[in-house]
Order: sequence, then C-alpha cells, then structure tokens
Amino acid sequence: MTNDNDRPQNDGLPNGWAWAMLEDVASQEKNAIVDGPFGSNMKVSDYIEDGVPVLTTKNLSHGYEKEYLRFVSHEKFEQLKRSEVKPGDILVAKIGSCGKTGIYPSSMPSALIPANLLKMTVRSDVVRLYVYYFLNSPTFKDELDEIITATAQPAFNVSKFRKLPIPVAPLPEQHRIVAKIEEQFTRLDAGVAALKRAQANLKRYKASVLKAACEGKLVEQNPSDEPASELLKRILAERQTSKARGRGDSRIAPTDDLPELPQGWCWATLESISAALGGYAFSSRDYTEDGFQIVKIGNVKMGRLELDTHPSYIDQVPAEIQEKYLLKNNDIVITLTGTRRKRDYGFAAIVKSQKNLLLNQRVARLRFSSLLDADYFLIALQSEDFRNYFFKYETGNVGQGNVGMQAIMLGPVAVPPLAEQRRIVAEVERRLSVVQELEGTLAVNLARAERLRQSILKRAFEGKLV
Repeated sequence: MTNDNDRPQNDGLPNGWAWAMLEDVASQEKNAIVDGPFGSNMKVSDYIEDGVPVLTTKNLSHGYEKEYLRFVSHEKFEQLKRSEVKPGDILVAKIGSCGKTGIYPSSMPSALIPANLLKMTVRSDVVRLYVYYFLNSPTFKDELDEIITATAQPAFNVSKFRKLPIPVAPLPEQHRIVAKIEEQFTRLDAGVAALKRAQANLKRYKASVLKAACEGKLVEQNPSDEPASELLKRILAERQTSKARGRGDSRIAPTDDLPELPQGWCWATLESISAALGGYAFSSRDYTEDGFQIVKIGNVKMGRLELDTHPSYIDQVPAEIQEKYLLKNNDIVITLTGTRRKRDYGFAAIVKSQKNLLLNQRVARLRFSSLLDADYFLIALQSEDFRNYFFKYETGNVGQGNVGMQAIMLGPVAVPPLAEQRRIVAEVERRLSVVQELEGTLAVNLARAERLRQSILKRAFEGKLV
C-alpha cells in the first residue's frame, strides 16, 4: 500500500491491518475505477436490438437478463472501451441510488456502463468479495454520504470515490472474514426468504379475499335484499332529477365476456354509478408552506392515502377551482400514471376524515351515489379483475405508462344489493385487519434482519467477526 501523507492513518484497527484508499485496492491497470460515458457520447439512438450489452442500475436489483439490458454495436463499444466492464468487476450506482452495488457475473460477456454507474476492478492480491462486502457496510455508507451531493438527484464524484478509506486486513484474514460473512448471511438469507414467502402468501390471500368479495362468494346472499338492478334504477332517477348525469347515464355495463353474477347482483359501468373527474395541473411555482394539500400520485397507495409522503400545499386557489377539485368524504382517488408494464399505479384510496384536499393531475376522482357504499367500490377497484381491465388501456413510451379517463368511466364493476355491499365491507375489513397485523410483524422482522446484516458487516470491518 502507498504511504503518502494524505493516506488515512491506522487508528483503531486490529494489529496487522492498515487503512488504504479504494484506489489502492483497485487494479493497477488503466481505468480500474471509472464511470460510464455521458449522453453526448452515448445517445438513445445508439441502442440497437442486439450487440454489446449496456448495463443499467436495474441490473443491480433485477439481474442481467436481456429484458434489463440495452445494446450497442461493436463499433460503438470500441469507441467507449474506457467504460468496459468485465466479469468480476464491482458495479456501484453513482447517480440516484448512490452506493447500490453488484458484481458483474462470470457468465456474461464484456459490457459497457452508462454515466450513472461506475465499475471497480479489484487487484489480484486483494479478495474481491472482501471489497464488495465493505462497500455494503455501514462504515462505508457513512463515508460515501460525505461525498454525495444533491442537485436534481443524489450523485457523487468518481475522483472523490477513489479516495474513500477502506480497512485492509491481511490476505488470509480477508478470506476468513468473507467466509464468515457468507456463513452468517446464508443463515440470515434463509430466514429472510421464509419471511418473504409468508409475505407472498399474505398477498395471495388478500387477492383471493378481494376476488371472492367481488364475485359474491365471501358472504351469503339474502333473497330479501333489494336487487342491485332496482338500486341502479333509483340512481338513474336521482341523476335525472338533479341533472347530475356525469359523463353518461348507462345503467348496465355491456355483459359480453363478463362472468355471470349471483342472484340480485348486476354489472354496471363506473360512469353509471359515479361522477368521475381528472385532476387539475397545479403549478409547483405556486406551492406554499401550508394551505390546501394537493393529492399527487405519490400520496396514493393501494387502499390508503399517504399524505405525509412529500406533501405539497397551495393557499391561493380560485373559488371555481376549489369547488371543482376539492375532495369530499367517501371520494375514491385512483392514480393514472406510472411505469409502463410494471403496474405500479392504478392504486385506489378513499377519503375519510381528511380535509382541504385538492385533486392533482394524473389522479382521478370517483364520487359515488349516496345510494351506494363507497367502501365496497374501493374493494372492487383493488381487485385483480378490475386491474386487469384497467391496464388493458395502458399507453405510453418505454418508461412511462398512462391510463386515460375512458378506462375509468367504462370500467365494469359487479354491483351487489346495498345490504350485501355493507356485509362484504365488514367481512373484508375483518379479514384484512388480521392480514395487516401479520404484514406489520413480517415487516418488523425483515427490518430486524437487515439491521443484523449491517451489524455483521460492521463487526467484520472492525476486525471483530473472526
């Protein structure tokens, strides 16, 4: 290791260890720690159907299957060979998810990285996994935080990254540390996998409850309940009387390709039983410290509003905008924009006790007739059948997906008798309250597992694991 005055001192390390910089444990070959080319050197137009892989930050989470890769020609690869990644190189996200890491697998060919990644080739007399695990340790994360700057998004400078400190153990001890980490991680991973299986089982159970609720299989039917068809006639009459027709007045949804419903139920379009509205394009220039809260896409999760998530407010709102876009009790909101083909939107939530909420663009509002139980329709909008219908209308480019208001208005929903709607809501709430409690327990245990993982890494690089 080098001994320049700017090298970190060996304070607090076990005997035989030494502080070094990341550039000290990198290969001596040229471009051992380097980031990818910026947009002026690699453009969207350079990507082709097949060729030399170009990695993205998605590879650090999702693997290296072809669907997560981009490709450029061999000629373009030769031009940008400075940013070549070889099997075994460590990858680090330097923009956005700063510090997220991966190791490029031995089964892959050489590739390129874009500007938001860097690669590190570890020297042959240092254990690669020793460096990799250190880059995931809380000790390193604290150091990395010191060089991250936040402009449009978090990022750090590669030159500063090279100078970050790493505690280097003697080579035999590096091997023992890595072996011990992997032994403990193997047991920990088995526990985490069991917790995630339990989470998946709860998710499937929840979906089955919602499906049964919307098919008339969750609670018993009562022949004395007023049929839904009569209920819809009264809703239509109410609209005609009040001249509140919404965007249409069809009472029954087209039944082509729709399954048969229990006795007393009927199909309806959302436009026939609710008034739908798309949100208003409030300008961020007008945001204030308090006032009306603007309900944005990020505030709407499946089945719940998260108003504490990056809240935005506005205090000067024209009366006509207030009147049109102010949300009321039992309004259901649903998000219309997200990631294409990822189904990370179409989330529905209901307004209850919250006050002074305004509807933002790309969020729709459904205001149901007072003759219906809005909580039942929140259940229906969360069901897999409705979501499958919703995403049939998805449009957009590679990154962004959108669903228009027409998909909301013409969406078919199964309408039970009002009394049965209320029985369904009560039974769903009973069952899902148990699910929610179990999900909370699993989340606590997963968080505990992650803390244990970080504790193992912390002890490893303090010389306390072996």
